Amino acid sequence: MTRLSLIPNGVWPAVLRDELAAGYVGEKSVDTFLSRVGTI
Repeated sequence: MTRLSLIPNGVWPAVLRDELAAGYVGEKSVDTFLSRVGTI
């Protein structure tokens, strides 16, 4: 199942969950975002 990304108003990028971070950088899915940024 693909999780869609989103950006709520007033959210600071440093504290975003993966769904929000994906939306912030313009990725269409969380899986794509995670594959591009890697893990910590």
